[in-house]
Amino acid sequence: MRLFLATFLVLTQLTANGWTQGDDDELASLESLLMGGAEVISVASTKPESIFNSVSNVTVITRQTIERFNYGSVSEAIESVAGVMVWRTYFLKRLQTFRGGLQEQYANKSLVMINNVPMWHAVTGEGYIDRVPIDAVERIEILRGPASVLYGSNALNGAINIVLRRPKKGERDGQISAGAATTHDKFEGYGEASRAVGQYASTGKDGSYNVIGGMVSESWPMYTFNDEGRLDNKVRDFDRVRSLTASGEWKGHSLLANVASVKEGFLGTTPARSAGIGNPHEREFELVSYAYSFGPEWWNLKYSATYDRQRRNFSRADDDNTRTDTVGSRTTNSLSARVELFDYWSVEAGGDHDYRVSYRYVNYDPRTMLTLTTSGIPNENEMRDRTAWEGSAYVQLGFDKAPWRFLVGSRYTNNQLFGDNLSSRGSAVYQISERQSVKAVAGQSFRAPTLFEQYFLTKPVTAGGVVGNPGLSPEKSDSVELSYLASWGHLFGQLTGYWTQQKNRIFRSLGTFTRAGETYNNVNFYTNANEFNARGLELELRYSRGQTEAYAAWDYIDGNKGDVTTITNTGDIPRETYNYKYVPRYTLSSGLSHAIGGFFLGGNVTHYSSVDTLRTRLGHNSWLDLNAGYATGRIRHTLGVRNVTASRVSIPEYVRQRVVESVPLQTGRRLEYTFNVQF
Repeated sequence: MRLFLATFLVLTQLTANGWTQGDDDELASLESLLMGGAEVISVASTKPESIFNSVSNVTVITRQTIERFNYGSVSEAIESVAGVMVWRTYFLKRLQTFRGGLQEQYANKSLVMINNVPMWHAVTGEGYIDRVPIDAVERIEILRGPASVLYGSNALNGAINIVLRRPKKGERDGQISAGAATTHDKFEGYGEASRAVGQYASTGKDGSYNVIGGMVSESWPMYTFNDEGRLDNKVRDFDRVRSLTASGEWKGHSLLANVASVKEGFLGTTPARSAGIGNPHEREFELVSYAYSFGPEWWNLKYSATYDRQRRNFSRADDDNTRTDTVGSRTTNSLSARVELFDYWSVEAGGDHDYRVSYRYVNYDPRTMLTLTTSGIPNENEMRDRTAWEGSAYVQLGFDKAPWRFLVGSRYTNNQLFGDNLSSRGSAVYQISERQSVKAVAGQSFRAPTLFEQYFLTKPVTAGGVVGNPGLSPEKSDSVELSYLASWGHLFGQLTGYWTQQKNRIFRSLGTFTRAGETYNNVNFYTNANEFNARGLELELRYSRGQTEAYAAWDYIDGNKGDVTTITNTGDIPRETYNYKYVPRYTLSSGLSHAIGGFFLGGNVTHYSSVDTLRTRLGHNSWLDLNAGYATGRIRHTLGVRNVTASRVSIPEYVRQRVVESVPLQTGRRLEYTFNVQF
């Protein structure tokens, strides 16, 4: 927190000079983005691109779309994208999943960024997607497919870039949002203040600054959860996020600072009453990133430095008198250069160095704040002061002469613990016309095992405990995809076919495991899966004209059983388990929004096909969200209903794979009123 305050003071002092977050064209509307080819996309390349000439398969959710469909969070918004699901486990929520590549307990197979600055936990690797309130988001860029050449090891299956709002040059903007929500279930009614967000930004001749602060709270109807001990538990899912963000640029300098704290409900360290079901799982984030770039129009040199500290604290007992505290940090330095060569050629090269520290992962008594001991030895799970570094260098060669555009590149990575890796990527874009193109992309990605996956060990090891594996191999991902994009009048369409292969996927298996000469029975241990692959189709349609907007996003995936293993629980027959067993064959999201005068009405529906659990099968799942409101001048009132039919939506429990077959994704209906005023 002290680090953030110091950074904030620096930002405040610089406001007299005027800060900026980019050019005016970054405020592109949906129509200009999809129909006019506005070049604003930054997640797929260091050079701004349009939808049609981007060298990656990218979907953009604009500010206009966010407001029209009343998305309450970034995680809710990206569920409208083909090939993207936001799931949960019993332990953590809001896990973004790309093309059926399931996250394990942690969302560490896809990268989350704010203004192109990566953020993830140094110990367990996950990035939290809702660190900033969606009221402060200008657009969300979603890149599907391997992205290690661009961003390094954690962009295994894709990347998400959250771009913050800011005013046009020469203007000052501010906004205040507030809200209240209620739920009702068979147990009780529940009401809460759901959001309070403030933002102020100002631009000058040389730039602008942007300050965002707020609270967002989301609670859902109480439900009954039957745990591993066959006990019924009354549980209410909730997420409470408080954050403060400051960002800006001035004459080539840029600075981003973000602090956030999160409390969320969870279903225990294991899904059992004795392991803390319903007690809060807490997170803290501190991020500071500085960058400086300079150069004339034909070349550019950029240096950046980032410090990212994250903490999680969670319950291990029903009475909450045993908790775990884990703290880690990352320090990253990057240098890159881009040169526009003769005529149509360009080259970009750079390097990164990332240093990761696990300060602690301790079990303690919150009443005394003392670390628990086993036989007089502090219970630190063999995670204290673990470190690792990773260095990488990349080069990309580009060719851009209408109607063709090519980009090929490779990244060499050297990890302190896992040695060398070379990942490559190639893209070809043929722009048939200003509003029509074909893309072919082939890419590879790499992710080193986290410190947690390698070293975690709680002694004494009990049945069902988690054991890290120092002998893990890095995960790898390969994909090939072909896309066709076109817009006709006010309708935009994108069809993508892809093939993807996963190698050495890290997951928790169940059985007997030997580590450092000691054998543990009936434990969940980390191991690498065999190679497996899938093929899929993604179709996205968007219509935007005046006050009307509609979309449909459909994806189909057919995955094989190359990673199949057998799990045998006590008293049960052997069961097959593999990644795509738990992935819906197809998903569909669609929505419609229309305004007449100051009144507006919108809705969207999400559908999952039936899917297997370890022993049974879940049926089709659907839920519908509606919103209506009135806007006049700079004031906007919205009434939203989440999950109108109060459906109970469940997904497979695919991590622990013992007694519990499924976990809830939606538990009932939620009604929220929000008020927004801009000044």
